[in-house]
Amino acid sequence: MNITIKQAQKVIKTLKEEDKKLETFSSHKFIGAYIKEFESDYINMLAEYENKQTSKDTSKNIGKLHSKIGSFLKRNEKELGIISDGKVTDMNIHHSETPSEKWNIV
Repeated sequence: MNITIKQAQKVIKTLKEEDKKLETFSSHKFIGAYIKEFESDYINMLAEYENKQTSKDTSKNIGKLHSKIGSFLKRNEKELGIISDGKVTDMNIHHSETPSEKWNIV
């Protein structure tokens, strides 16, 4: 299972509805909103991803999955109406500040 364009569009729409002035968001914010909206799909993706990996370190596998989600956003910028705008440092799902991609809504 992979994230779909329709799911990503719904997450971006939800982010915009939560903040009417939203012009940018980070991959971390997107992933958090995705988990909130599509929790069972996220869990299934993580389980599938962990089954394919040789590492049993869940936190590393989560990081790799999140990178894969970021790559999905990058590949589908045009269709999602977003554009990459470099890196920001913000809170990830583990409540640690780490680098993340910044996305402008176009």
